[in-house]
Amino acid sequence: MSAEKPLFVGYDLDYMLLDTDKFFYDGVLPVLSEAFGLRAGVFRNQMNQFRRKFGPANDYDFFGHVAMLGLSPDEVEGVLTDKVKGDHLLRPGAKQLLEIQRANGSTEAIVTLGETRYQHFKVGSVPALEGIPVHAIREPKGPYMARMFPDEEGYHVDDQEIHGQPAGIKHIQVISRKTRHAIEGAYSDIPDLLAHGPADLVQLK
Repeated sequence: MSAEKPLFVGYDLDYMLLDTDKFFYDGVLPVLSEAFGLRAGVFRNQMNQFRRKFGPANDYDFFGHVAMLGLSPDEVEGVLTDKVKGDHLLRPGAKQLLEIQRANGSTEAIVTLGETRYQHFKVGSVPALEGIPVHAIREPKGPYMARMFPDEEGYHVDDQEIHGQPAGIKHIQVISRKTRHAIEGAYSDIPDLLAHGPADLVQLK
C-alpha cells in the first residue's frame, strides 16, 4: 500500500461488524413489545411483507413496518435510540478491528446494502461506529466503490463476495452465518482475521 496516504478500510455492516440478530431479536424486538405493546411473534410474522429483493440483497423496511402498525417512526426511533445501544451489539473482535484503524489513522467507510434510515439507525446504535461515513446503497458494492473510491488503497471487509471494486481495494471476506459462498482465503471470523490478516490492517503501526 502507498505510504503517501492513509490506508482505506471499508466495512460491511450487517452480520459483518454488527451482530444483526442480537441487535434486532435481543434488542429492538423486546423494546417494541414492552414500550408499544406489540406481540413479538406477530411482528416477526409480518416482516416478510416489508422485505424487498433488489439486485444483490433483500431490503427490510423497518420504519415502514412500524408505520403500517399505526406507530410514529420518529417516536419508535426515539425510544429505541435510548434503549438499544452499545458496543456489545458488534460481532466478537469487531471493536478491536475498529480500534486498530482509529489508532492507525485509517480512512474508514461503512458500505451497506439496505434502506437508508434503518441502516443509519443501526450504525447510530453502536458507539464504536461513531464518525464513520455510512454509504447505504441498493446496488452491487464493487462498482459503487469503484465510483466512490477510485483512488483509495486498502481493504473492504465483508461477509459476502465482492466483485468490481477498484484495483487498489482488496476484498477481505470474513465468514458469517449469512455467507453464501466462501472464497479462497476467507477468514472464519473476526478474531481469525485479527490473528492472521494483512499486517497493515490488523497490526498497530
